[in-house]
Amino acid sequence: MEKYFTPKLEDMDKPLLSVIVCTYYREKLLRKCLLSLVSSIGRKKAVEIIVVDNNSPDNTKNVVEEFQKRNPNIKYFLEPKVGLSGTRNRGASVAEGIYLCYIDDDATVPPTYIKNLMRIVSRYKPDIVSGPVYPVFEGNKPFWLRSMYYTKKDENRSGFSDSCKVSGANFTIRKKILCQLGLFDPALGMKGNKIRIGEERKVLDSYRATIPKKDQKVYFSLPCYVHHFVSRKKMRLLNLLRRSFNGGKCWALIERSLKTQKDGYPILTLLLFFLFIPFFLPYSFIREFITRALKGSIGFDWVKLLMRDFEIIGRNVGRGLIFLEKLKK
Repeated sequence: MEKYFTPKLEDMDKPLLSVIVCTYYREKLLRKCLLSLVSSIGRKKAVEIIVVDNNSPDNTKNVVEEFQKRNPNIKYFLEPKVGLSGTRNRGASVAEGIYLCYIDDDATVPPTYIKNLMRIVSRYKPDIVSGPVYPVFEGNKPFWLRSMYYTKKDENRSGFSDSCKVSGANFTIRKKILCQLGLFDPALGMKGNKIRIGEERKVLDSYRATIPKKDQKVYFSLPCYVHHFVSRKKMRLLNLLRRSFNGGKCWALIERSLKTQKDGYPILTLLLFFLFIPFFLPYSFIREFITRALKGSIGFDWVKLLMRDFEIIGRNVGRGLIFLEKLKK
């Protein structure tokens, strides 16, 4: 993949940065998101905001039009086909910026976010930029729910990283890179209210699988953080486990598309796994308890353990479904 040059701001006739907000049925949260972005951008002419409406049944378009009256750099587009990946791809197709910054419609950015991001892309010329995501809970959270379950912070310092992950709530990528990687996979990502994730993870994994390690430029920035809204519904244990399970299934799809899982996943292994699923969770808890006890500590985070185990189950269910598809063919 070719290397790209980022021109100086004063030499540009197009935006350096296109901030893309994909939204569905969240007019109140979208308003807060746009307020934070407008405040962070200020009078910077090298930034445009693109709102892609995934056919919301509420007043989303009216909210955007209100902001457009005072901010001519905000653009509105409608994507009628339901699906987050397709909506993100529509945003990429209409964006004029060299870099695409994806912010979730239920996220807000600090006042210095855009300034810090533009400094990074101008100085370091990265291909991808990631940053922390911190939760903002709706009301009081349950006693068992820890903020870390919704916190995404892979590094303790800013700089280039060959191991950090990305979150769709806070994800910046060079437009030409995204296009060469094939954009976001429509088989992944949210579809309406259905929990499906992993589309940005596949983009990052594809990048790392395609680009020689010495040429990879993934930058993790601590100052480029966002606050992500967590509703009461998302604070339920069942929701956490469902998300972990679906994350595992998406992981299996990514393995298949990137061919990191060997073809012909052994049917005996799958059969044994599904046979012992009723015993898997008790076994996992007992093993964790014994391991901790041998180390002199019997306390452990049971919610985190459940999330991990449901992701493992989801991953194997996904592999099983893929195997069945192969048999049908």
